[in-house]
Amino acid sequence: MRPILEWKERIVMYLTARSGGYQAYRASGKEEIFKSFGTHVDPNADIAFLELLQEKIILHINSGLKSYYVLDFIDKKEEVRRILRGETEKGKAELVQPDESETTGLKLIFTKSADPKLLHRGNYYYYVKENDESYWIVLQKTQINTPAYRIVLGSEKDENSRICRIWKTTVLIGKENSSLVIRKQVEDKNQNACGNNRLPSKAAFDIFMHKGWLTEISKKGRTITYRVNKLDFELH
Repeated sequence: MRPILEWKERIVMYLTARSGGYQAYRASGKEEIFKSFGTHVDPNADIAFLELLQEKIILHINSGLKSYYVLDFIDKKEEVRRILRGETEKGKAELVQPDESETTGLKLIFTKSADPKLLHRGNYYYYVKENDESYWIVLQKTQINTPAYRIVLGSEKDENSRICRIWKTTVLIGKENSSLVIRKQVEDKNQNACGNNRLPSKAAFDIFMHKGWLTEISKKGRTITYRVNKLDFELH
């Protein structure tokens, strides 16, 4: 497979080559972009496209009945230039990813890099089952040649699953504290669900943020305060 960094460069080159003057090329979707690569597309292309969206280097625009993707040449000009010059800051970190054998039957939803100040934390890959998109499995990959650490959070529909138990504790604290919560409060209150290494709670909070159920409102050092937007115990 091609490295993610290389796929980012190819995707950005495609959009840049078709843009003229100050007019950014409007691609109808990733399928249009990937079609230009012929039969050589691999799973890393999807990850690269998803990360470009998360980094807002590619913007998804909805205008009336039309939906399209464009490069942000204005606010992300320097990031685009670095990608085209092969000078992205993530470097080797983006090469650290789960093997295909570790993701069989799974569908990638989003990715997150660990805090660069924390050594050996690697990248986090957030998957659901292909046949059950309520069931979350998170893979943490720290080194290219070692297996990913697997965090099974379970189904949003199962009240006894780890993700549901963490969410219920989060809501309880939010209700007691004017909708505000710190992750350590959840970990201290429900250590069984959060795990000894606290990675399940970190993974669950990333999912809650991704879904919009939590919003980060302040950060002091490594302590983040969140607002609970969904004071409901049900996840589905």
